[in-house]
Amino acid sequence: MYQERPWLESYEKDVPHSLTYPDTLIHKMLMESADRYSENTAVRLVLKYLPLGIAIQWKITYGELHEMTDRFAGALTDLGVKKGDRVGVILPNLPQTLISFFGVMKIGGVVVNINPIYTAREIQHQLSDSGAETVEMPLSIT
Repeated sequence: MYQERPWLESYEKDVPHSLTYPDTLIHKMLMESADRYSENTAVRLVLKYLPLGIAIQWKITYGELHEMTDRFAGALTDLGVKKGDRVGVILPNLPQTLISFFGVMKIGGVVVNINPIYTAREIQHQLSDSGAETVEMPLSIT
């Protein structure tokens, strides 16, 4: 078995090799978690490697994440994005990426993750190839 999946050798003894997932939409799982664990931390960001010893810590509870993703879904709807539309997400690995992901899912859209360090030509290819017409990205990308 380990020859086919060598990473399993690195798992701690109590970590299962596979999980059983409920047959439900992923954004519904967020909604259920927000109902059950509203005040629990869902996302935690810690940046300790910034210059001058500056550290940034940020956490979002399940309730806050649910609200933020609802607001983002509403903004997409206001822009005319609808079920089945492809939405390009060009963001680094930050909480905003997760907010965008769940927001798109809540309206029935399709997330097109695009690496933010791609060149303009590579991004253009990804957007064209995927059919994405809406893009979520930081304002500083030109």
